[in-house]
Amino acid sequence: MRIVVGHQNHSRIQELRRVVLGEGLHCEFEDVVPLARLAARITEASPDLVLLISPEQPAELLDVIKSVHQVTGAPILAAAASPEVETLRKAVRAGAREVLDLDRFDQELREVLVELEPEVSRGGHRGDVFATYSPCGGAGVSTVAINLADQLGRKTRDRVALVDLKPAPGDLALLLDLVPKYTVDDVCRHWHRLDRQMLEHVMNRNVAHLDILAQREGVRGDTSVRDPLHPRAVQRLVNLLRCMYGATVLDLSHESDCGSREAMGLANWIGLVIRPEIPDVRRAGWFLEDAVAHGLQRERFHLVLNQCESRGQVSRARIEQILDMEVFHMIPADHRLARRAINEGIPLAHMSRISRIQRSFAALARRATSQGRSSLV
Repeated sequence: MRIVVGHQNHSRIQELRRVVLGEGLHCEFEDVVPLARLAARITEASPDLVLLISPEQPAELLDVIKSVHQVTGAPILAAAASPEVETLRKAVRAGAREVLDLDRFDQELREVLVELEPEVSRGGHRGDVFATYSPCGGAGVSTVAINLADQLGRKTRDRVALVDLKPAPGDLALLLDLVPKYTVDDVCRHWHRLDRQMLEHVMNRNVAHLDILAQREGVRGDTSVRDPLHPRAVQRLVNLLRCMYGATVLDLSHESDCGSREAMGLANWIGLVIRPEIPDVRRAGWFLEDAVAHGLQRERFHLVLNQCESRGQVSRARIEQILDMEVFHMIPADHRLARRAINEGIPLAHMSRISRIQRSFAALARRATSQGRSSLV
């Protein structure tokens, strides 16, 4: 969604623009103009949303709202410092949809955008976010994330974002044989000024179909404890990805930390990846209890069984009985092909387009897309 901002030499205008960009709105430098040029810029840019930063005299704001209302049908937002009730009433009567408090601008803007979502589509579309998570190490969740993202790209013929959304060290760079110039840590360290241009600059495009933001690898001798990603950083990053890409795949940390839970809350579809083995099933049950305790609904999780063998594993029926949850998808084991793909740093489909495991990932992408689009974020 494109936004044009009008102001009158406001001291915080660049800070406010960064907040706007951080919510995934499209706002070029030339879209931030003095109030005197606002009507002309609206005519040139045809924005989806207009934001007015109130001048010192509230009466001037009302005049500007009236003039803007005559040249655009886009929703008009006004922002003022501690707006009084009378100012709010007059602004709405003049044509403003909402009046935001500048002291709480980031929070109130986010709330208003959620309300406007059904009416105005951000950037012409609202991309789907797919999260993959496993409470167990070794379940192959990063492999699932890579191949799900690759199949989504093949299905849509658009580039798909793949993000290693966990504290360092990460797995995607190792599995795809990448040496990223910028990492998730770099982005989240500067999340306050993260915008579309910055994110486009840091994405790695070395793999077909995929724009990758990896986490840095482990450093020899580095035993320091990594803090979980800040929820606000995760929120801003995922919102931007949603506006920039038709599909985004998040590879989440094995730890159910606050950053991972924030990502789960923003995702359309969450794949809970486990092997059909009792330890994995038990850990999945404990995780689901913890997720519900933190406000996430069980219905948001879709059980994906990975590395399924023909013998010696827990049956699908027993897993469903233990977890009281249907299996969404089963991915067969193909250790030989999976090892070759990892050693060459490529998705499975680049090794074989007709293998059973590759066809399983293609089916997972189709089902996840269908399920994700029917979900509410």
